[in-house]
Amino acid sequence: MEGLTGIIMAAGRGVRLGELTHDKPKPLVQVAGVELIRFGLAFLQDLGVEKKIVVTGYGAEALSDVVRRYDPTCVLIHNDAFHKGSATTLERALAEVNGPFVVMTADHIFRKDIAERARLQFGESLTIFTDRDRTLGDDDMKVSLDPEDGRVLKLSKTLEEYDCGYVGFSYCPESITHLVKETISEAKDVFGPSANLEHVWQTLADIGHRIETADISGSKWLEVDFPEELIKATEEVENNKEKYHHL
Repeated sequence: MEGLTGIIMAAGRGVRLGELTHDKPKPLVQVAGVELIRFGLAFLQDLGVEKKIVVTGYGAEALSDVVRRYDPTCVLIHNDAFHKGSATTLERALAEVNGPFVVMTADHIFRKDIAERARLQFGESLTIFTDRDRTLGDDDMKVSLDPEDGRVLKLSKTLEEYDCGYVGFSYCPESITHLVKETISEAKDVFGPSANLEHVWQTLADIGHRIETADISGSKWLEVDFPEELIKATEEVENNKEKYHHL
């Protein structure tokens, strides 16, 4: 898509991975011998973005060195308030964005076919990508939809009733980019200074903005938050190498 920017939020500490992130940032944790950040950069490449942005925080120097090695065209932005929520990370990135953008976190790995499916679902509305394949646990982001028109009503890990799960990847058309920028500060007012990306989407939904969902059910994606998830992700990638792309 012409003018599309891809953002990887890679500023977090990754404390839930324990000793694995004691001396390096989470995006440099390896899955099947490949750093997480390289999977993310490859996914953005497969989406056809014209500009890539990686927002660093903890371990910025080491992460920046790896990003430059594999993709010297990537724009690196440092978030010195990385201890706060991901809304601040998004805010830093959007200072460099005026057109359409996609945003994802550095700890997600998507199969190659998801990029093609996602491109076909980019439209005129803010869109969050979801699936209905997984049994969602306490740490999974859940989505509740309006039964009449399908718009997003609620986005939270604590929902008891929900329709699908959020996969941590979103698309914003150019016509909405300015509104997202303006809403970040409002989300911080409502949810506190450590608001996260999902709080920004929730704030938009609460003020009446329509958020669509796009479904990627049927294709595998991985999240690496805990050591046991890293083990499962490594097994999945090693057993299906042809389905995962990295730089």
